[in-house]
Amino acid sequence: MKKILKYLFQGVLWGWSFFIVICLIVDLFDIEPMRGIVFRHFSRNVLASTVTGIGFGTTSIVYTFERLRFWQQTTIHFCVGMGVYFPVAFGMGWIPSFSAPIIMTSVLIAILVFFLIWSGFYLYSRHEAKVINDKLKSRETKKNVDK
Repeated sequence: MKKILKYLFQGVLWGWSFFIVICLIVDLFDIEPMRGIVFRHFSRNVLASTVTGIGFGTTSIVYTFERLRFWQQTTIHFCVGMGVYFPVAFGMGWIPSFSAPIIMTSVLIAILVFFLIWSGFYLYSRHEAKVINDKLKSRETKKNVDK
């Protein structure tokens, strides 16, 4: 239960963080077409970002399930996360539904953003594992030298 709450809380924080970054970009670069979408229904957008963050954040728990292969974990995380994101995005008007090219571009951007964020976490985790393994090897080597 504690682990689930941890992933839930992290998902909420990611949803809020991502929304804040979007708000900053829209405001700092004065992106007028997005201003209305982002700020007109601020509270609804915060809640929608929270739900989206929960969708992606809580499903990352699958990486702790050792019985699943890595590609299965990634597929589950991607499908559930996008399965939450797209209905929310269409419902909130984040993805305009009046133009097929805009829909396709928005879908491709969402997929690209997922894989960029996922790759960042993957590379960070791989680096951390390497650092830990190097420390363990160093201790083992030192232990063998001291014998």
